[in-house]
Amino acid sequence: MKATLSAIGLGALLACASAAHADPVVTTVQQGNGNKAYAEQKEYVELITREPIISIVQVGNHNTVGDPRSQTGGVLQSQSDGTTAVVEQHGNRNDAGVTQHQSEFIVLARIDQIGNRNFARISQTGQVFSDGTVSQVGNDNVARLEQVGVVDAGAQVVQNGSRNELLWQQNNVDHSTPVVTQTGNRNAITLFQDDGMGQVYSIQQFGDRNTVEAESRGGAQESTEILQIGNDNMAKSSQVTAGGSVSLITQTGNGNWADIGQTGFMNIAQIDQNGNRNWARIRQSVDNAQASIVQTGNNNSAGIYQH
Repeated sequence: MKATLSAIGLGALLACASAAHADPVVTTVQQGNGNKAYAEQKEYVELITREPIISIVQVGNHNTVGDPRSQTGGVLQSQSDGTTAVVEQHGNRNDAGVTQHQSEFIVLARIDQIGNRNFARISQTGQVFSDGTVSQVGNDNVARLEQVGVVDAGAQVVQNGSRNELLWQQNNVDHSTPVVTQTGNRNAITLFQDDGMGQVYSIQQFGDRNTVEAESRGGAQESTEILQIGNDNMAKSSQVTAGGSVSLITQTGNGNWADIGQTGFMNIAQIDQNGNRNWARIRQSVDNAQASIVQTGNNNSAGIYQH
């Protein structure tokens, strides 16, 4: 599942929660420099459909929501019947961290950052119906998402600016739909999936010198679709699964490089390249594999290996 939460929607949600006088609600607004915030909610159980809510808004420079680099502080929600956490930061060098684990109903986490050199981290563990969303506008942004032991996980990352980086790690996650979009220069994405099933990754990069490394291990029926529009794009997809996996790479621009490796049965791999100096390789093992490479341009090189 996928969910997003706008500022208007958050306001309405908070208003309803306050009127009900039943939901635990934390709201923090800070304006200025050097602000820090910490919020924690634990062991909330409600028989009707209500959720603990945390909202933190910071306007200014050098703001911090906990310490995501050392994985301490920030927003912590655990052992609750559904949780919602929203962090908004406007300024430079902001840090934000959200940790959610062991919730029995829908879990939502969102971090919005506008400015330079922002860092965002979302960690979700042991839950059903978990959604994590990161939006960063500015330069030198870094985002990290971790999902462990989650069923039906939807997540979205949008980065607009230069030198954006994303590290996304999933372990024992079933039926997730990650969507990543980067617009700018020198974007980099690293995805790692271990022991999951039914993942559908959608990755889009618009800009120069984009790189993607996606790896899936120990699962089945994984799907990775990579689209790169720009120059010097590099995409690598590795699927070591039981089978039924699909990997698609489409590149438009100059100097494209694509590599797909698959282990398992009934896998499908396809590479489409439009531009000059393209290089493509597909390696597949075991039975009933399908591979296709289409290149339009000059100085192309292609190789398909099935064994």
